[in-house]
Amino acid sequence: MKLSIVAVVLIASFVVGINRFTVPESYDFRTNHPDWVPPIRNQGLCGSCWAFSTSYVYSTRLYLSAKQQGAPNVYKQIFSPQHQINCHRSQYLNGCSGGVIQDAFESIQEFGTTTDTCVPYKSSKDYFDVRRHKCTVTTCKRSTDPVKMYYGSRTIRVEVDDNNTAEDIAYLMKRQILTQGPVSTSFRIGIDFLTFFKKNPKGIYKGSSTKGRLGSHAIVTLGWGVENGVEYWICANSWGTSWGNQVTTLGYFKFKVLAPNGIEKGGFTAISFDKPDSYIKPSPIAREDGSSKKKTTSGVVKIDSTSEEAKLAAAFAFESVKSKVPKVTSYTIQEIHSQPVEGFNFFVLLNVDARESKYNLFVSIHYSPDLVPTMTNFKFMAPSASQTCKSAVGTPLVGAARCMVEVVNK
Repeated sequence: MKLSIVAVVLIASFVVGINRFTVPESYDFRTNHPDWVPPIRNQGLCGSCWAFSTSYVYSTRLYLSAKQQGAPNVYKQIFSPQHQINCHRSQYLNGCSGGVIQDAFESIQEFGTTTDTCVPYKSSKDYFDVRRHKCTVTTCKRSTDPVKMYYGSRTIRVEVDDNNTAEDIAYLMKRQILTQGPVSTSFRIGIDFLTFFKKNPKGIYKGSSTKGRLGSHAIVTLGWGVENGVEYWICANSWGTSWGNQVTTLGYFKFKVLAPNGIEKGGFTAISFDKPDSYIKPSPIAREDGSSKKKTTSGVVKIDSTSEEAKLAAAFAFESVKSKVPKVTSYTIQEIHSQPVEGFNFFVLLNVDARESKYNLFVSIHYSPDLVPTMTNFKFMAPSASQTCKSAVGTPLVGAARCMVEVVNK
């Protein structure tokens, strides 16, 4: 069995010829290690799922590595997504516009990360403008403790390829979680996921069809189980504690193993430690330019392209806009991000028929079927066929929503 693992790292138990050991029918990191389970957090309006996923995984894996080696409990730390947003930038790490989990772990490995008490989260309402945040951690914001930077020994990346089926990934993921801790995963999110647990508070999400997919979303996978013959993953999200599966605990959810659009298709990523003490340094890293100057890894397929999270939930019903809007020849949804609990921000670009002289753009925001929709009106002049009309709207959004664009000849 051939695996793609970052930094040419081979895990001995994964090498060809090693027999699979039997994993238990169910496992939950939270119940097996109840002395340290990071809290569920809320990314807000920022497309930072990649940073929350990697921070959670880093926290649990550092703790578990220290515990296995008899280290003290000083490793029970909540790590900073904001520090990653501010500092870990590259071609694939774009702050609130999304990022790639693999690059995030590689940046931690090379440049380090710090705790949430030093760099607390403040991007929940930043939308995409995180460039104004400086990458400086010379002092802690919520603590008088000396600043410490935390690193890792290697980044692990296992993905689907010609030699690894989704079934292989599922087994290897269980083995990783069981022996080293939770892993970062992602999936192609669909419209149905946004409201699934509101309609099915005790359900197992079984994946969406190709229709209605909105982009990629990064999560944490920390266990598995079986319910009524259906095997599922236990996953942690970053949409706060008012969302999720009521049985699993709010903020967490169950995702069917080997589902259509399942998390196995995106593989999994994690970080590992040889000796935890050797990966903590007291000196802070201060880079005022906000850039880690990260070199991207060559020769690795970026399956987990969470930059598409910028197209998440505000899409709702825009896929039908062409059939509902007269004289609109094409449309593009660009830089969309939504947190379905708190709000969304989006930009709509319409390529309109050049024969029309003036249009009104109406964006109808339906908070829920029981509430009166809010109508926002934008006027603009129609360009030539090769140009693009631009308009933008942002408004709070609670619960399920459907958006409809209507262009009317003035």
